[in-house]
Amino acid sequence: MLEIITIGKKNQIVIPKKIRKRLGLREGRKLLLEVEENRMVLVALPQSIEEIAGIGKGLYEDGYLDRLRREWDEKSLR
Repeated sequence: MLEIITIGKKNQIVIPKKIRKRLGLREGRKLLLEVEENRMVLVALPQSIEEIAGIGKGLYEDGYLDRLRREWDEKSLR
């Protein structure tokens, strides 16, 4: 989704209503601003642990973390 916005007199920008609604952004929400060469990227920071639950799903092959935990347990028993 692309939107054209304007920088105001106080160097502020307004996030359009339909984007705020789509992303669930409200007053006071913290955003991360990242500059990539000539681009600005805004990322909404999570407000709770529930928002990031499952973020790593699919990152590791099935059973990998269980095997790793067993190895740690075995090493700690030595």
